[in-house]
Amino acid sequence: MGKGQPTGSCAFGVKREGNGSAMVTVTKADGSQRVIFFEKGRAISYDKSEADSGEFKANKEVDLNIIHIGKERY
Repeated sequence: MGKGQPTGSCAFGVKREGNGSAMVTVTKADGSQRVIFFEKGRAISYDKSEADSGEFKANKEVDLNIIHIGKERY
């Protein structure tokens, strides 16, 4: 998940809300979780807390979403 690290698999769950909206919960290696919100099939935000200072960026190429939250990559 970190910048410069190879991609890999992680545990996650999806709660669909219809019309392309969903919440994806990703379990990080340290056991903490990150929730990413989707609308119309595109990542739009995340569960930002006061401890988060990272910028949110999301790109979608065909059916692949690349999401950056500060130094994290999903």
